[in-house]
Amino acid sequence: MSEDDSSGYNPLRESKIADRRYELLSRGQCSCCGEHILEIWRWSGASFARYRLPPQFDPDGFDKYVEDLDEQFLQSSADILADFYQELQKVNSPEGIEADFSYEFKLIEYGRQRASELQKLGYLDVLTSPDPVGLRTKSRYDWLSS
Repeated sequence: MSEDDSSGYNPLRESKIADRRYELLSRGQCSCCGEHILEIWRWSGASFARYRLPPQFDPDGFDKYVEDLDEQFLQSSADILADFYQELQKVNSPEGIEADFSYEFKLIEYGRQRASELQKLGYLDVLTSPDPVGLRTKSRYDWLSS
């Protein structure tokens, strides 16, 4: 196949960050609305993910977009759990968590139950510690045991 063969695999843009590769690909036009469909493919070792982009995505913003995306994926477990705690505090009250059965509610409750179980097993401090060794004397996640 020649390099200019349009039927082959031809990313519009590519970016490599450490051992991760990002590619911007065109999937053609939507048969329903005629919008141009763009995707970002993320390769990390043997792992692969595909992200469908909104119709208004500007391909010129590809590099910044993948830098931000990559940064989010490299967030430490301590930072992710701190963010989770903040989200939980938004829906928590002295009367409990409002069970509205939304997808967000289900995810928050699922995460809360898993974090509580990790705490019971003695593993939560390791995940919430900014210290690479994970040794802490007092956990800021004691709220999970109640």
